[in-house]
Amino acid sequence: PTTPTNLHVVLVNGVPNSIAWDSSVSSVRFSYVLFNTNPVTGERSMLTTTTKTSRTVRDLVYVDCIRAGSTLHLTIQALAQDPEHSTSGFSEQLDVTLPKTVPPRG
Repeated sequence: PTTPTNLHVVLVNGVPNSIAWDSSVSSVRFSYVLFNTNPVTGERSMLTTTTKTSRTVRDLVYVDCIRAGSTLHLTIQALAQDPEHSTSGFSEQLDVTLPKTVPPRG
């Protein structure tokens, strides 16, 4: 698959509401893997996988167990559902601080 592009924060009333990106292109089904990069070591850790082109802040906090108020250094990669499980390159990094208060899911 091609590398996802345009990783960005979607603001609602000036507050981060979701993380979104432009779709990859592939001849096979694929999903996205969202990573956080440690700013000291440069090591990437997987946060979540999705087939959508966005992830809400609410899901990052309540589903992926990221602490509200955390600063994340995000990249995303596409993962093909082919026998080789081929991957795209990593997107450019997006640095974002989640809101300190996130309304509960509901």
